[in-house]
Amino acid sequence: MSFRDRPLIVLKIEKTDRLLFLASALIVIIIWVIAFRAYTMFPETIPTRFDANGKVQTWGSRKSLFMLPSVCTGMTLLLAWLSRFPQFFNYPTTITKDNAAFYYQLASRAIRWLCVTIPFVFGLELWQSIRSVKNNFVETAGWLWVAEPLLVLTPVVIAIFKMVNKQKK
Repeated sequence: MSFRDRPLIVLKIEKTDRLLFLASALIVIIIWVIAFRAYTMFPETIPTRFDANGKVQTWGSRKSLFMLPSVCTGMTLLLAWLSRFPQFFNYPTTITKDNAAFYYQLASRAIRWLCVTIPFVFGLELWQSIRSVKNNFVETAGWLWVAEPLLVLTPVVIAIFKMVNKQKK
């Protein structure tokens, strides 16, 4: 079934959805505040890229601190907007009038979770840059290479798991 043939349903925005939106907005604001504060305290040249071991690979202007909050804000706003149109998402089953509400709500909720986890990951990256400058460019946290993808993929994997389990029942 094409997404054009799927039922259009107005989803009820629940308390959890509002809390997720609030959490994502709060994280984005905190990232901007931290970036502005760090900008005023840092030297002109700072580390901008790290390898898998946490060692500095590239140096750049301290203005690059604003790249993370800018991209983070854009991605969060885009995902928040996208969560309003679950009828266009891909699903592991045919969407009908009977199951549309369940799948749409679950998919929208997964996107709203991404609106929280992605800014959190951007915040970790900003923290890594700040930590590197404060520690005189000593190695940073290499464990972030594992933690960050897990944080981003977890809401999606959980939603897919729930969708597949619903399909089996």
